[in-house]
Amino acid sequence: MAKCGSAQADSQAMLGPAMAQLRLRDRQLLWLAYAEGYSHREIAEVTGLASASIRLLLFRARRKVARLLREKAPDEGGKL
Repeated sequence: MAKCGSAQADSQAMLGPAMAQLRLRDRQLLWLAYAEGYSHREIAEVTGLASASIRLLLFRARRKVARLLREKAPDEGGKL
């Protein structure tokens, strides 16, 4: 179980800096979707963005975070 906790701590330590490198709008969208659990429609209402745009914007924000995490991940034989 300690290994799982260590992996979670490593993930959190990497996620913070990756999120900090995102644009404010991307951080806001990811927070609303995944931390707050808002629907795409609710996110559109909160942000003033078009509801039809939220899905694509979230996809792009997730892709940016994934790329940043891959760049910063410790080398474990290609694994995250």
